[in-house]
Amino acid sequence: MRPFTPGCPDRNVMPMPLTLRQTDPTSSQRQTERDRMKPGRERVGTRGQRRGVPIRRSAWSLIAVVLVSLGLAAPAGATPGPPLDVPLAKLQAGLHCDSNIASASKPAVLLVPGTFVSLEQDYGPNFMKLLPAHGYPVCTVVYPNEGATDTQVSVQYIVYAIRRMSELTGRRVDVIGHSQGAWLPGYALRFWPDLARKVDDFIGYPGVWTYGSDTASTVCAVKLCPAAFQQAAHGSKHMAALARMPFPAGPSYTSFMTLTDEAVTPQPLASTIVAPGARNFIQQDLCPLDVDERVTMIDEAPFAALALDALTGKRSETL
Repeated sequence: MRPFTPGCPDRNVMPMPLTLRQTDPTSSQRQTERDRMKPGRERVGTRGQRRGVPIRRSAWSLIAVVLVSLGLAAPAGATPGPPLDVPLAKLQAGLHCDSNIASASKPAVLLVPGTFVSLEQDYGPNFMKLLPAHGYPVCTVVYPNEGATDTQVSVQYIVYAIRRMSELTGRRVDVIGHSQGAWLPGYALRFWPDLARKVDDFIGYPGVWTYGSDTASTVCAVKLCPAAFQQAAHGSKHMAALARMPFPAGPSYTSFMTLTDEAVTPQPLASTIVAPGARNFIQQDLCPLDVDERVTMIDEAPFAALALDALTGKRSETL
């Protein structure tokens, strides 16, 4: 398994990253394998039982204008949102939590994997080790067909997981997502308004939020694409619907992205979150000579440090 990479091969001290924030009075507030459970982790069962090169400031301003014009401004209410129509048994089967989720002193963290990768591949070398070592209990969620299916189905697994974790712990939870695993929680937070009061920190490694991806548009124009890829395409009805929904106030938002991303393009536009108090970090701002792309960037030590910083509530502007 690959360890966290040190990152920043060309420098020992990281510069202060430029942060994109909305002017908002509340901005300072704020597969384990699919077929079996991992040893030492509990499965959430039925009936409530638990079983087993810095970007220019003008560029950020342009991005903010574009995204705000798409409708990202007002906080959502606290209504439950659309009913879930995936059978409860399937939602329960997709969620697995550490046995100390309810007793740990720190909030539980939900890890959501990307498309076509298992939880072990995505998080085994990094956060599945790092978080417990810092006292955070971990929950994981898997969704159908490794993310190739309709995201309107997959997102329900995220909604259920957040609600169930909040119920089990009696507190707000944190969410870390990678690729589609970042897109889906961002989708959930906007269409199920009750989740904003259940999530403390949301950390996304490059997701699609409102713009979509030009790469997906190009690929799906010339070949048959899975439903999720079609929905991720720039100009899709799905992305248009997301663009009309603001990210709610309440959670703290952090987005990590890389200019070498080959799947979610263009960067940084595609993965910039405009939300109350959001922080957006570009890999090349921190490490100008770093060429890691979207798959391997989750192993970068600088981003890991910033993620832990977000979870602790410090949300520093530098490391």
